Amino acid sequence: MLLNQLYDYDIKVFIDYSQPHKTKEFQHCREYVTEIITLPKMVSVGKEVNCRNLTFISCVASTFGSQDIEIHLGTNAEDKYPDNSPQFYKELELMLNKVSIHKVRIVLPLKNMTKEQITNKLKSNCYTD
Repeated sequence: MLLNQLYDYDIKVFIDYSQPHKTKEFQHCREYVTEIITLPKMVSVGKEVNCRNLTFISCVASTFGSQDIEIHLGTNAEDKYPDNSPQFYKELELMLNKVSIHKVRIVLPLKNMTKEQITNKLKSNCYTD
């Protein structure tokens, strides 16, 4: 896992929100996962899940925010949803730091890479939807 190769993480979270490909996603990352957050099924239209990334980041900040935290995400250059853009995460980080007890930093180390570039750098087949 590219992020795992670049950073030494304290906690690696898998979020189960009853996503259609949950089993396949978890198979590809289970050896890295240290925590699982289970959420109720979320409202979706097609592939778009309402407020998904806002919910994920808020849950992580709330669950693991007993001290200052950095949240690293796999957002890449091909992500097209408004709640998965660098601008969204910048604004979310500002908002979280207005209401959080401890400092929250959101990091997007893959934001300029395509899925193909990430897969090539890993030199492995990865599941992506």
